[in-house]
Amino acid sequence: MSVFISAFAHKNLKLQNPDDLNVLHIGYKRGVQNARNLLTNLYSAKNIIATDDNEMSFRMLAKGRLDVINCESVMGNGLIKDNPGFKDLVEISHIQELQIYSYIHHKHRSLGDKIAATLDTMKQDGTFARITAESIANFEIK
Repeated sequence: MSVFISAFAHKNLKLQNPDDLNVLHIGYKRGVQNARNLLTNLYSAKNIIATDDNEMSFRMLAKGRLDVINCESVMGNGLIKDNPGFKDLVEISHIQELQIYSYIHHKHRSLGDKIAATLDTMKQDGTFARITAESIANFEIK
């Protein structure tokens, strides 16, 4: 499975090229290490601002205290949808795709083959795709 880390901004923000972000204030949720690393590798550290949570980032963006924010795509679009104060904010681009991997502790190794076989069966009969689609739809509604 994967998720996209995206950039969000006001609808009226015009960017000609990625270098335009060098002069803007960019926010991200404090503690999200991959976001911090990505942003500090691309842009000046003085323009990167950590916030306490994603909703705070969106509030600061809506009030003009930030120019662009970094947030997971589905979560960010959900916040925009659920908050009338964010109606002028949009996702402007995907920045990075992150792969998500499941992990089974080595002491449960014997379960791995059974789980893999069950997942293969679910993928063949369409159950896996149906459950995934339902889960995404439920997440986007909230």
